[in-house]
Amino acid sequence: MENNKVDQIDLLKDDSFVEWVKNPTPALDKQWEGWVNSNPGKKEVVDEAIELINSIEYDERGDLSVEEIKQIYQPVRDMDSGIRKTNGKSIRLNFGYWSKIAAILVVVAVSTFLLMKYQEKDTGRVASSVQGAFTRDNPTGVKSTFELPDGTMVKMNAESSLTFESDTINNKRLVRLSGEAFFDVFHDKARPFTVVSNGISTTALGTSFNVRAYPQEKTNKVFLVSGVVQVERVNHQDGSNILLAPGFGASFDRGSQSLTQISFDYDTNIGWKEGLLSFNSSNQREVFEKLERWYGVEISVTKGNKRLWNLSAKFDNKPLESVLNSLSRTENFSYKISGKKVEIKF
Repeated sequence: MENNKVDQIDLLKDDSFVEWVKNPTPALDKQWEGWVNSNPGKKEVVDEAIELINSIEYDERGDLSVEEIKQIYQPVRDMDSGIRKTNGKSIRLNFGYWSKIAAILVVVAVSTFLLMKYQEKDTGRVASSVQGAFTRDNPTGVKSTFELPDGTMVKMNAESSLTFESDTINNKRLVRLSGEAFFDVFHDKARPFTVVSNGISTTALGTSFNVRAYPQEKTNKVFLVSGVVQVERVNHQDGSNILLAPGFGASFDRGSQSLTQISFDYDTNIGWKEGLLSFNSSNQREVFEKLERWYGVEISVTKGNKRLWNLSAKFDNKPLESVLNSLSRTENFSYKISGKKVEIKF
């Protein structure tokens, strides 16, 4: 592509660019970070294209092939950069206008395509008797929504993985989770639904709850929205379990092995499902780790600020640059975004 004429639509038409944004690899990082560094004047164009791609949440009720994903972006690929034909005549149109139309087409195409995919299946949430393992894995910067074989709906956060085992013979449904996910459990009184996550298990029949269990964090947390769940330590039969009511949670300290009941703020702890990035009295390390996971970037800090951070803030579906712009004024630092790498200087 001619670098001086590249616009957002050109990038959306490029399969390797879309793949870099959604599923980066070292080879793609080298290719596109090199291109961005060689074309600093196109930084705003690249950022807008990345924001558009990341604004689309793939509903994984059906497994999408590479060709199906290409179909999602086809309305944009069919658009020439600013030139349209009407009654056999070529006319040049304002790019700013057509970039908005392109964005709308992408979102409509995604919604329509996924609805059609879903309608190909039984639309009722009927429990499946299929046995075997079902797995999902989200890298940093990627959230997903999907349905388990038993009819349970899951919203899984970035840098998370899940395995589901359905065993109708032994009447159990078992999920193993690393990271964070919200479960809207399909009611099946005969088969309890259990999530095992880094030392604790959470069991429900039909309810909705959030489990947070990242390996690098010291505590696991469960937050109950509706129904009733029982939370207990794995491999402990001492009766130290907690029965949660809606609006309450459980906190498990993996060091001391202590399990306690807690109250929680919905926006801070579950708002991620709706794109709400929240910090509650967070220190510097917690803030940057969350940004890395949320946006799928790597943050390096030079001359770290020794002042203790105690940051409380909320950002509703904001791009990375907007968040860093706000934080930089509050915490007095400068930043530089180069593709998937962010440099922070105090």
